[in-house]
Amino acid sequence: MTNRKNSIPSKEDFARAKAAMAEMDRGLDEVRQTVFDTYRNEKLFCEFKMGVNEKDEFRVIIFYCKQEHIEVAEKAGLTERIKETVFAELERVGRGKRDSITVEFVVDSEEQVMSVHGSYFNRLR
Repeated sequence: MTNRKNSIPSKEDFARAKAAMAEMDRGLDEVRQTVFDTYRNEKLFCEFKMGVNEKDEFRVIIFYCKQEHIEVAEKAGLTERIKETVFAELERVGRGKRDSITVEFVVDSEEQVMSVHGSYFNRLR
C-alpha cells in the first residue's frame, strides 16, 4: 500500500518542474514573435504555433487562412521561407545548430481548423 502523503509533490518538486519547463520554453517566445512579425503581412499567412517536447524536438504548425492558400504558399516559396526563419531563430536563441535541431512542420488552414475542430484550442490539444 502506498503512503499517500509521500506521493504529494513537495515545493522543491514543483520548483524543479517549473525550472525544467522554463528551460524547455527558453527562447521560444522570441522565435514565435519573430516569425509572426516577419510574415504577418503576408495575405495567406494566418497563424503560427510552436511547441517543444522533453526530447528538445520542436513542432511547428503554420496556419494559412484558407485551404487553397496552402498550395499557393508552397508554390510561392512562403512555407519554405517560414521554415528557414524558424531554424535561423532557433539557432539565434541558442537552441542548437540547424543540423542538430529536430522540427516537425505541419501546414494547415484556419478554414480547416474551424470547419473540423471549431477552434485552435481544439485543434492543438
